[in-house]
Amino acid sequence: MTELSWIFIVGPAASGKSTFAGELSRRFSQFEYSSDLRALEELFYLNDQLIEYTRDFTASLEVLTCSLNTIVYWPDLRDLRLLQLKEGGLTSPLETTRTTDGGHRIHEPTVWDSALSRTVAQLSPSSKHIVEFARGVDEAYLSHFRIDASDIYPRAFRLLASVNREITQESSIIVHLTAKHLVRMRRNELRKLRGEHFVSRETMDKVYATDAFVFECLNAPGPHDGRLSASLPVPVLTVDNNSEDPIGNFAKALEYLSEIITFCRR
Repeated sequence: MTELSWIFIVGPAASGKSTFAGELSRRFSQFEYSSDLRALEELFYLNDQLIEYTRDFTASLEVLTCSLNTIVYWPDLRDLRLLQLKEGGLTSPLETTRTTDGGHRIHEPTVWDSALSRTVAQLSPSSKHIVEFARGVDEAYLSHFRIDASDIYPRAFRLLASVNREITQESSIIVHLTAKHLVRMRRNELRKLRGEHFVSRETMDKVYATDAFVFECLNAPGPHDGRLSASLPVPVLTVDNNSEDPIGNFAKALEYLSEIITFCRR
């Protein structure tokens, strides 16, 4: 059996991915955790700073440059934007803008793939990884890449394999977290009240109203529920996370992953 090196945690916003990832990381410290959320938040910060600069006539480009020195995932985009400002002003639309409720709207559909690929590209090839990311039904994304909703996640995994050749169907497993839209909306609002990362109401309603994850169910013996597709037979575990007992909801998946990881150590 090929050693399990990649655990991908997927699902719509506020389905419990980070909570599951935290429990998994606590139990299996040999896996390094990462999420494309950090790359997305960094892009939000970059564009928010650019907007603030263009609105403040007393702002200093030098001060802006210093404030953007912490950019890790988008240095090329940062340098391009700073060059545009130095030469007179931004010459192309920003990829994201802030919404009225303090969240963000993604205008450029390629951002979804870029955030994920930039995240994975920075991971150590010699380590084992837990990678969390979300996908929704973004109509602009579907139109741009000329795909339908059923190909959203297969496209993401083809992208992952192209970025890191260590990611194979034999070395990977997908854990899919699912919860009803109203449950996720309530959790998202609680995040906002606690001052944590949250998704704008607009994005929750337009992009994450339904779960974009589709997989092929299997009747074969074994606790996993299926595979991503016939052409991408990555095993899939599903976790129903509707109740407010996450540890209870996670029990089956955690037990199965523990068995696989322990077996591979032998």
